[in-house]
Amino acid sequence: MTLAPWMRKALLAFWGMGMTANTAAADVTDELSNQLKQNLPSIEARFVGHETITTRERAAPKTYLLLDFRYDQMPEEQDLQASIHSICTEVLHNQELISDLSRHGVHMVSVAFDRHHQYDCL
Repeated sequence: MTLAPWMRKALLAFWGMGMTANTAAADVTDELSNQLKQNLPSIEARFVGHETITTRERAAPKTYLLLDFRYDQMPEEQDLQASIHSICTEVLHNQELISDLSRHGVHMVSVAFDRHHQYDCL
């Protein structure tokens, strides 16, 4: 599922400027990075990192975890959808990881393969 256009613009604005909002202490970020690297499925795209971005939605802040992957060569749409499904399924079925993300204030996980498209894991 693709982000709403206004959300995509907000994420791209933060991401493009290299800013991250609501980043916790460095040790928490390092712990989360290590946990993500260990728990994400093996796909052709390489995991290059993550960012947390907080936006205000209906007067309540929402924190998104954006998982950033890169392909050497972008696959066909069908293969891209399969990668999104594989990543989201792995994240959402890992109860320990979901608990840790919740404890760190994450409301939504999104997957990106370039700076133009993000996909929510629902």
